[in-house]
Amino acid sequence: MIEAECPCGRTSLRLDGIAGRIGDAVKVRGMFVAPSQIRKMTDLFPNLKFQMVVERFSHEDSLTFRLEGAVPTSERGQVERRFRDKFRDFCGLRIDRILWVGHGAIGEGEKLMVDRRSWK
Repeated sequence: MIEAECPCGRTSLRLDGIAGRIGDAVKVRGMFVAPSQIRKMTDLFPNLKFQMVVERFSHEDSLTFRLEGAVPTSERGQVERRFRDKFRDFCGLRIDRILWVGHGAIGEGEKLMVDRRSWK
């Protein structure tokens, strides 16, 4: 959302473009997350590779991010907080869990968003 006043003088909030196609989006806790929103995160965290994983436990969606990057253990807490905050700003959702994975765990051809829920 754009909070700044419109050049025409309107003061109400304005949409900041279209987030992405619904066909590519994943619905998590009632909110759609589009790949383009996740790609915005790559601009803010260029040294990280990441993958969003959606699972369902006890009738609740769980949102996990797998992060891969050369971040010292002492700095990971700070990076995680910033990552969580920016994701919430872009997508309006909280991340339940962040998993740091080793180098090469997230391959070049892997999906940016993985939905492991089953609807049986």
